[in-house]
Amino acid sequence: MLTTSRLGSALRLRVGVIASRALGSWLVLSSLVGTPGLQLPEVRAGVWPNAIEQVERELSSEDTAVRRAAAQRLSALPASAQRRLLSGALSDSDAQVRVIAGRAAITVRYDAAARLVVGWLSDPEPDVRRTAAQVLGALGAEADAVTGLGRALSDPEVEVRLAAARALGELRAPEATLALVACLDDSSPQVQVAVIEALARIADPRSVLPLVGKSQDNRSSVRQRAVRALGALGGSRVVAGLVSALRDSDPKVRLGAVMSLGRVPAPEATQALRSVVDSDPDIDVRVAALASLSKHKTPEAIGRVIEALDSERQELATAAARVLERAASGAAAQLGGCLSGQPSQRRADGCALGLAGSGDDRAFGWVIGAWQSRLLSPSVALQALSQIGDPRALPMALAALNSDDVALRAAAVRAVIALLDPEQPDGRAVEPIAEALGREGRSLDERIAMVDLLGETGSVRAGPILARYASPETPLPLRIAALRALGAIEATSMGADETSRDPHHTGGAGASKASYYESGVSALALVERRLLDALRDEHPRVRQEAAISLRRAGGAHLAQPLLVSLESESDADRASLALALLGPLSRSKDPTLLVRTLRLARASAGPLRDALIEAAGGMPSAGTGLALASFSEGAGASTRAKVAEALKTHGDQAESLKRATADPDASVRANAVWSLGFVARSTDLSALQGALGDQDAAVAANGAAALAQLAQRLLPSRPEVISSLCASLEHSGAYVRANALAGLGLLEARCVSGTERWLLARDPEALVRGRAAQLLRRAPSAQPDQDAQALERCREQEVIGAVASACAPSPPDSPPSGHRPLTVFVVPPGAIAPEPQAPFALVLPNGLVRLGLSDSRGVVYEALAPRGRVSLSVPATYLKVGGGLR
Repeated sequence: MLTTSRLGSALRLRVGVIASRALGSWLVLSSLVGTPGLQLPEVRAGVWPNAIEQVERELSSEDTAVRRAAAQRLSALPASAQRRLLSGALSDSDAQVRVIAGRAAITVRYDAAARLVVGWLSDPEPDVRRTAAQVLGALGAEADAVTGLGRALSDPEVEVRLAAARALGELRAPEATLALVACLDDSSPQVQVAVIEALARIADPRSVLPLVGKSQDNRSSVRQRAVRALGALGGSRVVAGLVSALRDSDPKVRLGAVMSLGRVPAPEATQALRSVVDSDPDIDVRVAALASLSKHKTPEAIGRVIEALDSERQELATAAARVLERAASGAAAQLGGCLSGQPSQRRADGCALGLAGSGDDRAFGWVIGAWQSRLLSPSVALQALSQIGDPRALPMALAALNSDDVALRAAAVRAVIALLDPEQPDGRAVEPIAEALGREGRSLDERIAMVDLLGETGSVRAGPILARYASPETPLPLRIAALRALGAIEATSMGADETSRDPHHTGGAGASKASYYESGVSALALVERRLLDALRDEHPRVRQEAAISLRRAGGAHLAQPLLVSLESESDADRASLALALLGPLSRSKDPTLLVRTLRLARASAGPLRDALIEAAGGMPSAGTGLALASFSEGAGASTRAKVAEALKTHGDQAESLKRATADPDASVRANAVWSLGFVARSTDLSALQGALGDQDAAVAANGAAALAQLAQRLLPSRPEVISSLCASLEHSGAYVRANALAGLGLLEARCVSGTERWLLARDPEALVRGRAAQLLRRAPSAQPDQDAQALERCREQEVIGAVASACAPSPPDSPPSGHRPLTVFVVPPGAIAPEPQAPFALVLPNGLVRLGLSDSRGVVYEALAPRGRVSLSVPATYLKVGGGLR
C-alpha cells in the first residue's frame, strides 16, 4: 500500500493511504479496532417478534427475580416498546426494578418518567433517590422537580446530594440558585464541585459573590472550579475575584483564572492578562494568557500577542504565532501594520502567518511586500502565500523549487501543491518543475514529489516528461509515481477540447492553436502507450498503478483493446485489465461493448466477474441498467449485491432496486437500499421508510442515508421525510442515528422534539454526538437559546476532541459539492490485504455512512462519492450489544 495523495503529502488514514485526483480516486483502507479516540458504534441484533410480549409478561410476574431479569432485558427492545412498558416498571414495588427502569427511561428519553419519579426523592433506598435525581436532571420538566432536588441537596448520602446538584445544573433553573449556594460548604469536596458547576450553568448573578468566596477555599480543586465558574457567569463583577486568583500559589488555579478572564472582555481583564504574560512564573499560564488576550480582540490585546513573538522564551513566541493564526479575523489591519517598518524576522513571520488565516483581501499584498523587502524567512513566506491561495504566488513558489536549501524546497513543494488545481491545466508550471526534477543531488523522495507535481499541473505538456520516468529503466518507486501522475495528466487533458483548454501553454509566439492541439494529441498517445505497456509489466505494483490511471482517465477508444486482451490473453493479468476497463467503458456508448463485457462476466467467476459487472455498470448507454438487472436474475447473492451497487447511476432501474430491498440476503438489501437513494422516485418513499425497520444494522443505516438522499433530490420539504429521520434518532443502531442526523443536516431540518440536543449531550457514541453538533450549527431551530446552551456545554464537557471542535462557534462547513468515482479496498482488522465479503462502514464527506460487505475482491465502489475526505469506521461486525468489542 504505497499510493500518495496530493504529490507526496500522503493522507494517512490509520492503516492505508489515499490517492485522489480530479476524475477519480483509489483508496486502500483498514478498519481498525481499538484506535485511540475512536468510539465504537453500537449495533444491536434484531429482536425476535415475541421478545416484547415475553418481557411484558415477565414484568407482571409475582416472582421478584423474574421481574428484575425482565427489567434488565428492556434495553434490548425497540425504544417504542420500552416506553410502553416503562410506566408499569417505574411503579414496581421492588426498588431494583424501579432503578433499572429509571436508567432505561433516561436512555430512551421517556419524558413521562419525570412525573413518576419525583416521589422517589423521599424513598428509603439511597439508590432509588439517586436514580430519581438522575432521571429528573435528564427529563425533569415537572413543577416540583426543582423543589424536590433542592431538598435532596441535604440528603445524608453523598451520592444522592451529588446527583441532585448535577441534576439542578442540567435543569438550569434560576430558582435553584439559593439552594445551591447554601450547599457550597458541603462536607464533600466532590459535592462542592458539582454545586459550583451547577451554578455556572444556571449563571444567576446572585451566585457571583459566593463563588468569589469559594475561589479562596482551602482546597485547590474547589478553587479551580470556582474560577472557571466565574468565567461562565461573566460580567465586570467577576473581574476582581479572578484578578485576585491570579496570585494563587497553585498554577492550575491561575490557569483557570486566566481562561476565565478571556471570557470577560473588560479593560481591567486585558491589563491583568498582559501582566500575566510578562511575569507569571509558569510558562503554561503565560501561554494561556496569550490565548485569552486574543479573544478580547482589542488593539491592546492583539498588540501584546504580537510583542510576544519576540519573546526570549521560545514556548511563548511559538504560542503567540499559533494564537495569531487562530485570531487573525478582525485583526488584519494590525497584522498588516506589523509588517511595516523594521520588525524582527520572528515578528514578521508570525504576523504573516496570522494574515494568511485572516481571510482579508489585503493579506496577499502585505505578505508579498514583506517578502520583497526581505522581512520574512522564505519558507514562512511560501507557507503564508500557499494558505492565502492567490495564484499570483505560483511563479515565486516554482522558483523556490530550485533553491539550494532543502527545507525551502520542501516548503516550495507544499506551496505549489496548494496553488495548483489539477482540474485546471496549467502549463506554466511544467518547465520549472521539470528543471528541478533534473537537478543533480535531489533525493529519491524529492524526485517522487516533483513527479507528482507534474501530474498536478494537469497539462498535457508534462506527458512526455512523465512517460520517460515511467519507463522500465526508472527506479521502481519513481516509476510508480510517474504512472500515477500520467493518469492525472490524461484525466485533465483527454480529448481535443480538453487539450486546447490549457490557457498557459507556451508553444512560442508563432505557434498556432492547431499545432498545439496536434502536439497534445501526440503526447496523449504517448501517455496511453506507456500505460498500456505497463499493464504487461512483470511487477504487479506497476500493473496495478497503470490500471488505476487508465481506470481514472482512459479514453473510450481504449475499451476495445482492453476487452480484446481480456477475451483472448489467458496469461495476462486479467485483474488489472478488468480494473482498467471501467474508465474507458464509462466514456463509451457502443452497445456491443456492453454485450461483450457482460458475456465475459457470465463466463467468469469471483473477483473477475465483480470487476466486469462494475465496469459494465459505468456505461452510460440507455440499455445498461436493464441488462445488468437481467444479469442478476438467478445469480448468487454476491453477484446480486454487486449488481445492486452498479445500478446506482441507472435511474430507469428504480423498480429493480426496490424489489432488491426485499432480497433474503442482507448484503444485497444493504447495497440495494443505498443505491435506491440515488435513483428513487417519490413513490418509493415507503420502501426506504421500511428499510429503517430492517433487522440488519447495515440495511437500516443505509435506509436512513438513502431517505436523506431521496429527500435532498426530490422531497426537501415533505414532512413525512423529516418525521421518519427524526424517529430514526431513537434507533438502537448508532449508524442509523448518525445517518439520520447527517440527513437532517443536508436538508437543513430540525426535529420538533429537540432530540438532537439530547443526543449531543448524552449519546454514548462520538460519531453521533459529532453529527448532532454539526446539525445544531447548520440548521437553526425554534429554540436558539437551547441550541446555544447545548453547544456550550459540549465545548466545556466533551472529552473527544473532534466532537468538541464540531461544537465550536465557527461557521459550519458547507456540504461538499460535486461527485467523483471512488474505489475502496477494505483491509479487515488483522489482515494485510483486502479480503472478500469484509464488513465496512464508509464515512463520506457529506456526513453519511455507507455500510455493507465488500465484493469478492475486497472492493467497495462508489460511483457518486461526494468530493472530500473519505474514511473507514469500525464496521458493525466487530461490535456487540452496547458498543463493546467482540
